[in-house]
Amino acid sequence: MMRVMPHSIWRAAVLVAALLSAACAQLDLAPGSPPPASPEAVVTAVLKTLRADDAGQRRGLAEARIAQRAQSGEDAPRARLGLLLALLPPPLADSAQAQTLLAPLAAAPDGPWAGLASIALTGIAERRRLEARARHAEARAVDAERGSARAEERARQAAGRAADAERKLEEMKAIERRVLEREVQRDQHRR
Repeated sequence: MMRVMPHSIWRAAVLVAALLSAACAQLDLAPGSPPPASPEAVVTAVLKTLRADDAGQRRGLAEARIAQRAQSGEDAPRARLGLLLALLPPPLADSAQAQTLLAPLAAAPDGPWAGLASIALTGIAERRRLEARARHAEARAVDAERGSARAEERARQAAGRAADAERKLEEMKAIERRVLEREVQRDQHRR
């Protein structure tokens, strides 16, 4: 039994290494290859991901997440993931997580990432402001629509009351004509 156990552990280790190697190849991350370290390289990688189709964007985001986890203390993977989360379209974008990742980089005034992170954070703030403005405008439109619906209902009710009043007026005129006709007939019979 002792021989089987080391042999099966060896097989499992080879299988895990093969799977990891295949996963890295799939993600375009060669084992041991350094992540983009300069701001220019990170911007290039981010632009490549942003220009990709939906599947390419998802793949680029997954690569950035893996790189950030693998090198959690490094600024370049943090900046790459933060920029992607700030710039990708919904549903891939995550402004809150991007802000969490980029805020420490922007706070280091002498760091190579401060300017880039500050610009991205400004973009996030602007996007949130525009989203809030759009929500406010939508709420006003809904309120206006409700107000319009209430005004239409009041107008229908007023039109209904006016039609009732017109009908009653016509009934009163008919009654008046009948009374006048009766009086004329009485006058003619008296004569």
